[in-house]
Amino acid sequence: MFLYFGKHFTQSAAGQRLARVECDRCGTGYCYQLSRVGTGVGVAPYCLGQARAARLAEQRAAKELERALDRGRELVPCPKCSWINEDLVQGYRRTRYRLWGRVAFYILGTAILLALTLVPLLAFGDPDALPIVALILLGIVLLSGGTLGIQMWLRGRINPNRNYPDAPELLPGTPPALLQDPISGEIKAASNGRIGVAPVGEWCDFQLGRHQLPAVCCVCLNEASDGQQHRAFHPAAQMFVPRCAECAGIQQRAYWRIFLTAALVCTCLSAAIVLPLNFAGDDFWIATAVALGASMLVAAIVAFRSTTPVTIARGDTTRNVIKLRFRNPAYTRLVAEQMRSPESAEPHVAIDQAEPVPPGRQLRQQ
Repeated sequence: MFLYFGKHFTQSAAGQRLARVECDRCGTGYCYQLSRVGTGVGVAPYCLGQARAARLAEQRAAKELERALDRGRELVPCPKCSWINEDLVQGYRRTRYRLWGRVAFYILGTAILLALTLVPLLAFGDPDALPIVALILLGIVLLSGGTLGIQMWLRGRINPNRNYPDAPELLPGTPPALLQDPISGEIKAASNGRIGVAPVGEWCDFQLGRHQLPAVCCVCLNEASDGQQHRAFHPAAQMFVPRCAECAGIQQRAYWRIFLTAALVCTCLSAAIVLPLNFAGDDFWIATAVALGASMLVAAIVAFRSTTPVTIARGDTTRNVIKLRFRNPAYTRLVAEQMRSPESAEPHVAIDQAEPVPPGRQLRQQ
Protein backbone atom coordinates (compact mmCIF):
# COMPACT_ATOMS: atom_id res chain seq x y z
CA MET A 1 0.00 0.00 0.00
CA PHE A 2 1.29 3.44 -0.97
CA LEU A 3 1.53 5.83 1.99
CA TYR A 4 2.09 9.52 1.39
CA PHE A 5 2.34 12.39 3.83
CA GLY A 6 3.81 15.84 3.70
CA LYS A 7 3.99 19.17 5.46
CA HIS A 8 2.25 22.22 4.01
CA PHE A 9 3.56 25.76 4.45
CA THR A 10 1.21 28.68 3.87
CA GLN A 11 2.43 32.25 3.63
CA SER A 12 0.47 35.48 3.17
CA ALA A 13 1.81 38.78 1.90
CA ALA A 14 -0.07 42.07 2.11
CA GLY A 15 0.79 45.03 -0.09
CA GLN A 16 -0.49 48.42 -1.13
CA ARG A 17 -0.23 50.58 -4.20
CA LEU A 18 -1.39 54.12 -4.77
CA ALA A 19 -3.37 54.25 -8.03
CA ARG A 20 -3.95 57.50 -9.91
CA VAL A 21 -7.24 58.17 -11.69
CA GLU A 22 -8.39 61.01 -13.91
CA CYS A 23 -12.15 61.39 -14.04
CA ASP A 24 -13.56 60.94 -17.54
CA ARG A 25 -16.43 63.34 -16.77
CA CYS A 26 -14.89 66.38 -15.09
CA GLY A 27 -11.16 65.72 -15.43
CA THR A 28 -10.49 65.76 -11.69
CA GLY A 29 -7.33 63.89 -10.76
CA TYR A 30 -7.42 61.78 -7.62
CA CYS A 31 -5.88 58.66 -6.11
CA TYR A 32 -6.96 55.71 -4.07
CA GLN A 33 -5.10 53.18 -2.01
CA LEU A 34 -5.24 49.72 -3.59
CA SER A 35 -4.62 46.96 -1.03
CA ARG A 36 -4.43 43.26 -1.73
CA VAL A 37 -3.25 40.04 -0.06
CA GLY A 38 -1.38 37.24 -1.80
CA THR A 39 -1.25 33.68 -0.50
CA GLY A 40 1.27 30.99 -1.39
CA VAL A 41 1.56 27.33 -0.47
CA GLY A 42 4.64 25.10 -0.41
CA VAL A 43 4.68 21.36 0.20
CA ALA A 44 7.49 19.30 1.70
CA PRO A 45 6.83 15.63 0.72
CA TYR A 46 7.53 13.31 3.62
CA CYS A 47 8.70 16.43 5.55
CA LEU A 48 11.81 16.65 3.33
CA GLY A 49 13.03 20.03 2.12
CA GLN A 50 10.98 22.08 4.56
CA ALA A 51 13.18 25.16 4.17
CA ARG A 52 12.74 25.03 0.41
CA ALA A 53 8.97 24.59 0.77
CA ALA A 54 8.77 27.60 3.08
CA ARG A 55 10.75 29.75 0.62
CA LEU A 56 8.55 28.55 -2.22
CA ALA A 57 5.45 29.56 -0.24
CA GLU A 58 6.89 33.03 0.31
CA GLN A 59 7.79 33.42 -3.37
CA ARG A 60 4.35 32.30 -4.48
CA ALA A 61 2.70 34.69 -2.02
CA ALA A 62 4.78 37.59 -3.33
CA LYS A 63 3.99 36.64 -6.93
CA GLU A 64 0.29 36.31 -6.17
CA LEU A 65 0.35 39.70 -4.41
CA GLU A 66 1.98 41.35 -7.42
CA ARG A 67 -0.58 39.77 -9.72
CA ALA A 68 -3.45 40.88 -7.48
CA LEU A 69 -2.15 44.47 -7.44
CA ASP A 70 -1.81 44.45 -11.23
CA ARG A 71 -5.30 43.07 -11.73
CA GLY A 72 -7.03 44.90 -8.91
CA ARG A 73 -9.41 47.80 -9.32
CA GLU A 74 -11.54 49.59 -6.74
CA LEU A 75 -14.80 51.31 -7.64
CA VAL A 76 -13.80 54.65 -6.15
CA PRO A 77 -15.99 57.53 -7.43
CA CYS A 78 -14.69 60.92 -8.35
CA PRO A 79 -14.79 63.14 -5.23
CA LYS A 80 -16.16 66.02 -7.30
CA CYS A 81 -18.86 64.53 -9.57
CA SER A 82 -19.27 60.95 -8.15
CA TRP A 83 -18.58 59.32 -11.53
CA ILE A 84 -16.71 56.00 -11.62
CA ASN A 85 -14.49 55.61 -14.68
CA GLU A 86 -15.35 52.85 -17.11
CA ASP A 87 -11.83 51.39 -16.93
CA LEU A 88 -12.29 50.91 -13.17
CA VAL A 89 -15.64 49.23 -13.77
CA GLN A 90 -14.19 46.96 -16.46
CA GLY A 91 -11.23 46.06 -14.25
CA TYR A 92 -13.53 45.15 -11.39
CA ARG A 93 -15.79 43.13 -13.68
CA ARG A 94 -12.84 40.98 -14.77
CA THR A 95 -12.30 39.89 -11.18
CA ARG A 96 -15.90 38.79 -10.67
CA TYR A 97 -17.60 35.48 -11.53
CA ARG A 98 -14.34 33.80 -12.48
CA LEU A 99 -15.80 30.46 -11.41
CA TRP A 100 -18.02 30.50 -14.51
CA GLY A 101 -14.93 30.82 -16.67
CA ARG A 102 -13.29 27.84 -14.97
CA VAL A 103 -16.43 25.77 -15.44
CA ALA A 104 -16.50 26.66 -19.14
CA PHE A 105 -12.84 25.67 -19.45
CA TYR A 106 -13.46 22.31 -17.79
CA ILE A 107 -16.49 21.64 -20.00
CA LEU A 108 -14.50 22.47 -23.13
CA GLY A 109 -11.62 20.30 -21.90
CA THR A 110 -14.08 17.43 -21.44
CA ALA A 111 -15.26 17.84 -25.03
CA ILE A 112 -11.69 17.79 -26.34
CA LEU A 113 -10.84 14.71 -24.25
CA LEU A 114 -13.91 12.87 -25.52
CA ALA A 115 -13.14 13.85 -29.09
CA LEU A 116 -9.58 12.54 -28.81
CA THR A 117 -10.69 9.22 -27.30
CA LEU A 118 -14.09 8.35 -28.75
CA VAL A 119 -13.76 9.56 -32.33
CA PRO A 120 -10.73 7.38 -33.25
CA LEU A 121 -12.32 4.34 -31.60
CA LEU A 122 -15.65 4.79 -33.35
CA ALA A 123 -14.01 5.57 -36.69
CA PHE A 124 -12.64 2.02 -36.80
CA GLY A 125 -15.27 0.23 -34.71
CA ASP A 126 -18.68 1.78 -35.37
CA PRO A 127 -18.62 4.58 -37.95
CA ASP A 128 -22.41 4.88 -37.88
CA ALA A 129 -22.24 6.26 -34.32
CA LEU A 130 -19.99 9.17 -35.32
CA PRO A 131 -22.87 11.58 -36.12
CA ILE A 132 -24.40 11.00 -32.69
CA VAL A 133 -21.05 11.52 -30.99
CA ALA A 134 -20.51 14.66 -33.07
CA LEU A 135 -23.86 16.04 -31.91
CA ILE A 136 -22.97 15.26 -28.28
CA LEU A 137 -19.62 17.02 -28.63
CA LEU A 138 -21.30 19.97 -30.30
CA GLY A 139 -23.76 20.17 -27.39
CA ILE A 140 -20.90 20.16 -24.89
CA VAL A 141 -19.13 22.94 -26.80
CA LEU A 142 -22.36 24.98 -26.90
CA LEU A 143 -22.74 24.41 -23.16
CA SER A 144 -19.24 25.80 -22.65
CA GLY A 145 -20.11 28.83 -24.74
CA GLY A 146 -23.36 29.29 -22.85
CA THR A 147 -21.44 29.26 -19.57
CA LEU A 148 -19.17 32.01 -20.85
CA GLY A 149 -22.26 33.90 -21.98
CA ILE A 150 -23.70 33.72 -18.47
CA GLN A 151 -20.39 35.03 -17.10
CA MET A 152 -20.47 37.97 -19.51
CA TRP A 153 -24.11 38.71 -18.65
CA LEU A 154 -23.44 38.66 -14.91
CA ARG A 155 -20.43 40.91 -15.31
CA GLY A 156 -22.40 43.29 -17.52
CA ARG A 157 -24.97 43.75 -14.75
CA ILE A 158 -22.30 45.46 -12.65
CA ASN A 159 -22.95 49.13 -13.34
CA PRO A 160 -22.32 51.46 -10.39
CA ASN A 161 -23.11 54.50 -12.57
CA ARG A 162 -26.65 53.30 -13.21
CA ASN A 163 -28.22 56.11 -11.17
CA TYR A 164 -25.77 58.84 -12.16
CA PRO A 165 -25.67 61.77 -11.31
CA ASP A 166 -26.75 60.39 -7.95
CA ALA A 167 -23.90 59.09 -5.83
CA PRO A 168 -23.24 55.37 -6.47
CA GLU A 169 -23.77 52.71 -3.85
CA LEU A 170 -20.26 51.68 -2.87
CA LEU A 171 -19.01 48.19 -2.20
CA PRO A 172 -18.15 47.25 1.39
CA GLY A 173 -14.60 48.26 2.24
CA THR A 174 -14.22 50.69 -0.66
CA PRO A 175 -11.22 52.97 0.01
CA PRO A 176 -11.79 56.73 0.00
CA ALA A 177 -10.75 59.02 -2.81
CA LEU A 178 -7.49 60.84 -2.11
CA LEU A 179 -6.63 64.34 -3.30
CA GLN A 180 -3.21 65.95 -3.47
CA ASP A 181 -2.80 69.38 -1.93
CA PRO A 182 -1.45 71.64 -4.71
CA ILE A 183 0.63 73.65 -2.23
CA SER A 184 2.07 71.12 0.21
CA GLY A 185 1.87 68.09 -2.07
CA GLU A 186 0.35 65.98 0.71
CA ILE A 187 -2.33 63.43 -0.08
CA LYS A 188 -5.45 63.59 2.06
CA ALA A 189 -8.80 61.87 1.97
CA ALA A 190 -11.54 63.77 0.20
CA SER A 191 -14.30 65.18 2.37
CA ASN A 192 -16.78 62.58 1.12
CA GLY A 193 -14.33 59.70 1.27
CA ARG A 194 -15.17 58.17 4.65
CA ILE A 195 -17.73 55.73 3.38
CA GLY A 196 -18.07 52.02 2.91
CA VAL A 197 -16.67 50.94 6.29
CA ALA A 198 -19.54 51.66 8.70
CA PRO A 199 -20.80 48.60 10.57
CA VAL A 200 -24.10 47.06 9.51
CA GLY A 201 -25.75 46.10 12.78
CA GLU A 202 -22.92 44.54 14.74
CA TRP A 203 -20.91 43.56 11.66
CA CYS A 204 -17.99 45.57 10.34
CA ASP A 205 -16.50 45.39 6.84
CA PHE A 206 -12.74 44.94 7.06
CA GLN A 207 -10.26 44.89 4.17
CA LEU A 208 -7.21 42.77 4.84
CA GLY A 209 -3.97 44.58 4.07
CA ARG A 210 -5.44 48.07 4.51
CA HIS A 211 -7.29 48.20 7.79
CA GLN A 212 -5.73 47.57 11.17
CA LEU A 213 -7.27 46.42 14.43
CA PRO A 214 -7.03 48.74 17.44
CA ALA A 215 -4.14 47.76 19.72
CA VAL A 216 -6.34 47.12 22.76
CA CYS A 217 -7.83 43.94 24.18
CA CYS A 218 -10.84 42.90 22.11
CA VAL A 219 -12.63 41.68 25.26
CA CYS A 220 -12.06 44.25 28.01
CA LEU A 221 -10.60 47.15 25.92
CA ASN A 222 -7.61 47.39 28.24
CA GLU A 223 -4.01 47.40 27.06
CA ALA A 224 -3.20 44.31 24.97
CA SER A 225 -0.38 41.95 25.95
CA ASP A 226 2.32 40.73 23.60
CA GLY A 227 2.09 37.07 22.67
CA GLN A 228 -1.53 36.72 23.82
CA GLN A 229 -3.26 37.40 20.52
CA HIS A 230 -6.18 35.26 19.42
CA ARG A 231 -5.48 33.57 16.09
CA ALA A 232 -8.48 33.76 13.78
CA PHE A 233 -8.34 31.86 10.51
CA HIS A 234 -9.73 32.95 7.15
CA PRO A 235 -9.17 31.49 3.65
CA ALA A 236 -7.45 34.71 2.55
CA ALA A 237 -5.20 35.11 5.56
CA GLN A 238 -5.03 34.63 9.28
CA MET A 239 -5.63 37.43 11.74
CA PHE A 240 -4.14 38.00 15.16
CA VAL A 241 -6.69 39.73 17.38
CA PRO A 242 -5.23 41.67 20.36
CA ARG A 243 -5.96 40.36 23.85
CA CYS A 244 -4.65 40.95 27.33
CA ALA A 245 -3.12 38.14 29.39
CA GLU A 246 -6.03 38.00 31.81
CA CYS A 247 -8.68 37.63 29.11
CA ALA A 248 -6.54 35.08 27.26
CA GLY A 249 -6.35 32.97 30.40
CA ILE A 250 -10.09 33.22 30.99
CA GLN A 251 -10.79 32.20 27.40
CA GLN A 252 -8.42 29.23 27.58
CA ARG A 253 -9.98 27.93 30.79
CA ALA A 254 -13.46 28.39 29.36
CA TYR A 255 -12.44 26.54 26.20
CA TRP A 256 -11.26 23.43 28.08
CA ARG A 257 -14.27 23.50 30.39
CA ILE A 258 -16.69 23.58 27.46
CA PHE A 259 -14.63 21.06 25.51
CA LEU A 260 -14.62 18.49 28.31
CA THR A 261 -18.33 18.98 28.98
CA ALA A 262 -19.24 18.68 25.30
CA ALA A 263 -16.95 15.68 24.85
CA LEU A 264 -18.62 13.90 27.78
CA VAL A 265 -22.11 14.62 26.44
CA CYS A 266 -21.19 13.57 22.89
CA THR A 267 -19.53 10.39 24.16
CA CYS A 268 -22.64 9.42 26.11
CA LEU A 269 -24.82 10.07 23.08
CA SER A 270 -22.47 8.03 20.88
CA ALA A 271 -22.56 5.14 23.35
CA ALA A 272 -26.35 5.28 23.36
CA ILE A 273 -26.26 4.92 19.56
CA VAL A 274 -23.47 2.34 19.18
CA LEU A 275 -24.24 -0.09 22.01
CA PRO A 276 -27.79 -1.03 20.89
CA LEU A 277 -26.40 -1.96 17.45
CA ASN A 278 -24.64 -4.97 19.03
CA PHE A 279 -21.52 -4.85 16.90
CA ALA A 280 -19.16 -7.77 17.44
CA GLY A 281 -15.40 -8.10 17.22
CA ASP A 282 -13.55 -5.60 15.08
CA ASP A 283 -16.76 -3.87 13.99
CA PHE A 284 -17.40 -2.82 17.58
CA TRP A 285 -13.94 -1.25 18.01
CA ILE A 286 -14.12 0.48 14.63
CA ALA A 287 -17.53 1.95 15.47
CA THR A 288 -16.26 2.99 18.89
CA ALA A 289 -13.20 4.71 17.45
CA VAL A 290 -15.29 6.57 14.85
CA ALA A 291 -17.81 7.64 17.50
CA LEU A 292 -15.08 8.89 19.84
CA GLY A 293 -13.34 10.76 17.03
CA ALA A 294 -16.59 12.42 15.98
CA SER A 295 -17.32 13.32 19.61
CA MET A 296 -13.93 15.00 20.04
CA LEU A 297 -14.35 16.91 16.78
CA VAL A 298 -17.81 18.16 17.70
CA ALA A 299 -16.61 19.11 21.18
CA ALA A 300 -13.68 21.09 19.74
CA ILE A 301 -15.97 22.97 17.33
CA VAL A 302 -18.49 23.78 20.06
CA ALA A 303 -15.76 24.96 22.45
CA PHE A 304 -14.11 27.13 19.82
CA ARG A 305 -17.34 28.77 18.66
CA SER A 306 -18.39 29.38 22.26
CA THR A 307 -15.17 31.10 23.30
CA THR A 308 -13.78 32.81 20.19
CA PRO A 309 -13.88 36.60 20.63
CA VAL A 310 -14.48 37.25 16.92
CA THR A 311 -16.65 35.77 14.19
CA ILE A 312 -15.49 36.06 10.58
CA ALA A 313 -17.95 35.96 7.71
CA ARG A 314 -17.14 35.83 4.02
CA GLY A 315 -17.37 39.13 2.18
CA ASP A 316 -15.83 40.10 -1.16
CA THR A 317 -13.03 37.56 -1.53
CA THR A 318 -11.68 39.13 -4.72
CA ARG A 319 -10.89 42.29 -2.75
CA ASN A 320 -9.94 40.55 0.52
CA VAL A 321 -12.91 42.15 2.29
CA ILE A 322 -14.34 40.18 5.20
CA LYS A 323 -16.99 40.85 7.81
CA LEU A 324 -16.03 40.93 11.48
CA ARG A 325 -18.23 40.74 14.52
CA PHE A 326 -16.64 40.74 17.96
CA ARG A 327 -18.17 39.27 21.06
CA ASN A 328 -17.71 42.68 22.63
CA PRO A 329 -19.85 45.10 20.52
CA ALA A 330 -17.84 48.03 21.85
CA TYR A 331 -14.73 46.68 20.14
CA THR A 332 -16.63 46.34 16.86
CA ARG A 333 -17.62 49.99 17.08
CA LEU A 334 -14.01 50.87 17.96
CA VAL A 335 -12.78 49.08 14.82
CA ALA A 336 -15.32 50.94 12.66
CA GLU A 337 -14.43 54.29 14.22
CA GLN A 338 -10.73 53.70 13.60
CA MET A 339 -11.41 52.88 9.94
CA ARG A 340 -13.47 56.06 9.56
CA SER A 341 -10.80 58.24 11.14
CA PRO A 342 -8.79 60.57 8.89
CA GLU A 343 -5.53 58.85 9.86
CA SER A 344 -6.70 55.51 8.49
CA ALA A 345 -7.61 57.13 5.16
CA GLU A 346 -4.11 58.53 4.64
CA PRO A 347 -2.01 56.42 2.28
CA HIS A 348 0.88 54.34 3.60
CA VAL A 349 2.88 54.72 0.39
CA ALA A 350 4.66 57.75 -1.01
CA ILE A 351 3.34 59.89 -3.83
CA ASP A 352 6.16 58.81 -6.17
CA GLN A 353 4.88 55.24 -5.86
CA ALA A 354 1.50 56.17 -7.29
CA GLU A 355 0.57 54.33 -10.46
CA PRO A 356 -1.69 55.61 -13.22
CA VAL A 357 -4.63 53.47 -14.25
CA PRO A 358 -4.95 54.00 -18.01
CA PRO A 359 -8.17 53.12 -19.82
CA GLY A 360 -8.27 49.68 -21.40
CA ARG A 361 -5.15 48.42 -19.68
CA GLN A 362 -4.72 44.71 -20.25
CA LEU A 363 -4.49 42.77 -17.02
CA ARG A 364 -2.24 39.75 -16.62
CA GLN A 365 -4.15 36.51 -16.41
CA GLN A 366 -3.66 33.98 -13.68
